[in-house]
Amino acid sequence: MNGDVFVFCGATNNHGILNSIEKLSGAARNRVQLGNWNIINVKESVLIPRWNPAVCALNSHEIVVMGGLADIDDVVSCLGDVVLFNVKTG
Repeated sequence: MNGDVFVFCGATNNHGILNSIEKLSGAARNRVQLGNWNIINVKESVLIPRWNPAVCALNSHEIVVMGGLADIDDVVSCLGDVVLFNVKTG
């Protein structure tokens, strides 16, 4: 994605579940020139908090987030959804 790195979802140290997206701009550059990680907050109605999703670049500006595991009604459940993320529009 033009030298940027994205991290989707995951878990916190306290076992909280995340639906945020983190972006490191210019990761393909020299390590000394790396920027900061930026957090892109996403509404739960768009991306359910999850861990272990499958993520794949679809083209130069879209990333697909598929499935993963989520805590639904206090039960760990496998998700079967697909969410399209546009890196240009966030």
